[in-house]
Amino acid sequence: MDRDLAKNMLAESQNEEDEIAALRAGADDYLSKPVHPELLMARLKALSRRFKQSPSRGFSDLPFNVRERTLYAGGKTQQLTPKECDLLSYLMEHEGQTLSREQILHEVWAYECAVQTRTVDTHVKQLRKKLGECAFLIKTIWKKGYRFGPTTDNEDETGSW
Repeated sequence: MDRDLAKNMLAESQNEEDEIAALRAGADDYLSKPVHPELLMARLKALSRRFKQSPSRGFSDLPFNVRERTLYAGGKTQQLTPKECDLLSYLMEHEGQTLSREQILHEVWAYECAVQTRTVDTHVKQLRKKLGECAFLIKTIWKKGYRFGPTTDNEDETGSW
């Protein structure tokens, strides 16, 4: 399916049959009114991450297809989970920037408050396994978070993978 726009249905009906019909007809998400504005914004952000203008991205030898949720690494195609795909997309969009776990939780998981969780670390670990020899592209920056991209000569080497 090759499309550039996500379809989010916002309706007054709270009838499950209407929701099922809308999703079967092609809606990507369905919300019933009344809806909390922050929930609506979080859902729209999540959908926009999945429906970028360009269906595939790549970093050197790292072809990544957002729509198919596939990654070619280590000589084979890897299928990503929806959250792994969202996380890798977010990291790639912010290449070279150190992102805190809190930022990642807020943007990828739509968590609004400080939560003690290792979910980011667990997903990064899973992504690194799938990245194989390209796992070095996701660096752990001690006491700060994660950074995506190659190591440069003038970069502070406080990160590891």
